[in-house]
Amino acid sequence: MVIASFIFSLGTLLIYFNNKNVVVPNHVKIALLDSGLSKKKYSEVIVEFYEKTTDTHADIMLKAILSKIEKNNQKKITIIDYSVTSSGTNVSEQKVLTALQKAIDQDVDIINMSFGFKKDIPELKELINQAK
Repeated sequence: MVIASFIFSLGTLLIYFNNKNVVVPNHVKIALLDSGLSKKKYSEVIVEFYEKTTDTHADIMLKAILSKIEKNNQKKITIIDYSVTSSGTNVSEQKVLTALQKAIDQDVDIINMSFGFKKDIPELKELINQAK
């Protein structure tokens, strides 16, 4: 499993993969832990929704992921959308922990998380280490 973190900083998209020698399978499952995707149709992609959806930052992240995948001619893609926000744009610690555990249980290939917390969360570190 690969954990990818997409971070926008001064207009630059930085991509980190914890294992650069990844063999990409024929079918890639990507967990998107974010604010929730809108219910737009994404051609050639299966999207599974797990919370409410609106036009959000998650749509931007999905477009970035899909542009990378399309360049690599990847055809079979499942995006699993986990909304981890509550009260608008506030990221919920509990929703993140639950979504990350579900992604691990569903054996996704890539986990995308594009948010941060102001404090150290030991349970989150444990789940990230488990996902590796």
